[in-house]
Amino acid sequence: MKKTLAVLATLSLGLSVANAEDIYGTIIDINDASKTILVETTHGQRLNMKILPNTQIDMDECGFLWMDKQGTFKDLKVGTFLEAEVFHINAPTQPNTQDPQATPQMVTVKKIDIDCKKKAY
Repeated sequence: MKKTLAVLATLSLGLSVANAEDIYGTIIDINDASKTILVETTHGQRLNMKILPNTQIDMDECGFLWMDKQGTFKDLKVGTFLEAEVFHINAPTQPNTQDPQATPQMVTVKKIDIDCKKKAY
C-alpha cells in the first residue's frame, strides 16, 4: 500500500510539473552545439532546456526605445532571468537529492520571455 501511495504521489508531482504553465529561473550555462541552456529555477532546481528552431523568444522592452522584439538563441546570455513555457518533460521529475552531480532533467521549450528592464540588483 505504501509503495502504491508513493508511486501515485510521484506521478501526481510529475503531472503537475509537466503541466506547469511557466518555469522561472536564471541561465547558468549555454551549450551552443546542442542548443540547450542550463537554468537554475526559482525553486533551486537545475533544468536543461532544449531550444528548438520554432521556440519563440520574446524580449520585452529590449528593442529601440524600449520596444519589444523577437530574439534568437544568440540573445540568450548567462545571468539572464527568464520565464519559460515547456512542451513536456523528458526525464524523471524527482530531483536526485543524494547526488548533487546528477544530470539535470531535460525539458523542451515552447516559449521564452526575457525582460530587459532595469533589475532590482
